[in-house]
Amino acid sequence: MTQISNKSRCRGIDVIIRVHTITRQLELDRALFSLVNQTFQPVHPVIVTQGFDAEAIKVITSLVEKYDWLSYSHCAPSIVNVNDPAGADLRSTLLNVGIANGCLRYIGFLDSDDYLYEHAYDYLIKQAEVTGSAISFGGVVRRDVNVFDRFVFNLRTRREQFSGSGRDDLLIENFCPIHSFIVDRHLIDDEDLWFDPALTRLEDYDFLLRICSKYNAFFESRSEVIGVYNWHLGGEGTIEFHQDWRLPRHLENKRLWNQARRRIWRRKCIIRDQVSRLSKG
Repeated sequence: MTQISNKSRCRGIDVIIRVHTITRQLELDRALFSLVNQTFQPVHPVIVTQGFDAEAIKVITSLVEKYDWLSYSHCAPSIVNVNDPAGADLRSTLLNVGIANGCLRYIGFLDSDDYLYEHAYDYLIKQAEVTGSAISFGGVVRRDVNVFDRFVFNLRTRREQFSGSGRDDLLIENFCPIHSFIVDRHLIDDEDLWFDPALTRLEDYDFLLRICSKYNAFFESRSEVIGVYNWHLGGEGTIEFHQDWRLPRHLENKRLWNQARRRIWRRKCIIRDQVSRLSKG
């Protein structure tokens, strides 16, 4: 693959979508629908799958081909499969592979069970450009959902789930879901555009702490809601919610969460120490 200079990329956005399982096609289809209808152009979805066989890739391809991306002035989606013979958790690796396979100036991230409103990238990119920011944020609402074979049932919408206003609040806790922001490759060094492969929880928080402590970040744009974060009431995925800690897989999930929190705590200590030394200097 030919390496593209970050400073010479076209004004468009690569959107990295992680897909860990073939069983949630309904939600992935909804996420793709939200991208093909973006008013900002071009959007280039980069779908990164984990350990999929040929049949599973065929299913993903059929979902992608439901939409005429070129008619909407978008780029045809790329599908990249990451081999996984050991059955490991590669969520950070998938994001890094997605970044490496991007070709446009801006980067966004979208988990396959979430979605964006049609003006999302138009708004976020304009906010970044007007303010000269390397990263800009939008607001996100949380929907409590149950997923069935043929439909997703929205039980309620929560608008105060993600509350915060800047770097100081970010150092307390993460209030910015992974699909609530975009980053500008022109303003961020290559060496900083990565997710820590050692993290299988809170990898997006670690990324935000590093980027926002070093580059100009625009948080004020969070006043505009640009998308939806879906909270699965059935406890799917890795969230610590209604899990039976007597079960081995849930105990392992708890261990990984605690491991990630210790790593995030160390990251915060480093950042606070840097801020303290700069203020004294």
